[in-house]
Amino acid sequence: MPNPLVTTPQMKNQTNQYSSYLIFAVLVLGLATGSTPVGMYQQLIEWHKKGNFDFSKIATVNLDEYKGLSPDNDQSYRYYMDQNLLNHINIEKFHAYVPDGMDADSEHACKEYDKIISMVGGIDLQLLGIGGNDHIGFNEPGVAF
Repeated sequence: MPNPLVTTPQMKNQTNQYSSYLIFAVLVLGLATGSTPVGMYQQLIEWHKKGNFDFSKIATVNLDEYKGLSPDNDQSYRYYMDQNLLNHINIEKFHAYVPDGMDADSEHACKEYDKIISMVGGIDLQLLGIGGNDHIGFNEPGVAF
């Protein structure tokens, strides 16, 4: 069954806009930033431009955001996602979620983001970066997690 996607006023901070209608996501992608996924994002954009990939019923959730950075800051992960993927495909920006880096209360921001992930039905496929020292995501080699 498709995951219901509801956009509510609480999500206004994601893109400074919101809607109250219901759509259905066929896929929820967990996305990463950094240098590892850039080539994949370029390929997705190319497939979209050729008409081979439709993002209109896809939702995305990002792993993280810098605390204290607004979405339009060129160092924020929201800005990174806009520049490297979202501005080039047919996804509704309010269905592309990034944690609220402007929330002064980190615990609150995390709880709210957990609610968003639950609301979209969880993550179907999570993409992670692999670093030059073989770290996966933020999990460094030799560190128990």
